[in-house]
Amino acid sequence: MAAQGALFSGSRMLWFNRFDARAVVQRLPEASVFMGVPTLYVRMLQESGLTAEACRPMRLFAAGSAPLLPDTFDRWRERTGHVIVERYGMSETVMLTSNPYHARDGARRAGTVGFPLRGVQLRIADEHGKPCRAAKSAASR
Repeated sequence: MAAQGALFSGSRMLWFNRFDARAVVQRLPEASVFMGVPTLYVRMLQESGLTAEACRPMRLFAAGSAPLLPDTFDRWRERTGHVIVERYGMSETVMLTSNPYHARDGARRAGTVGFPLRGVQLRIADEHGKPCRAAKSAASR
């Protein structure tokens, strides 16, 4: 999905033969967007070169394809000053939900893939197809 967006917009892409956390961190100053699975973020957090300065030119860090642990979300924000956008989608449907891109639309929260995108309707059901009740937030209890 990330490659399709870059190709559609005519953006330049940086390609690697394989994921090398150190090499990716070293090239971040040349990039503006990084999209990856949570494991890639965990591995980059192990690199001493991952700093707020190395990430200064970055506009967006996005994660998907697997759950991003709240600890990874928090550690990334502390190290880089950037808050990862978590999203959910499937090859068959493209992106369905996303945490807000703009701060004016709300905070990005750890442990959630956000809200349905415009034009998307979601129904969350148990294994029997019975709709699940919405969980109450700590603030509403």
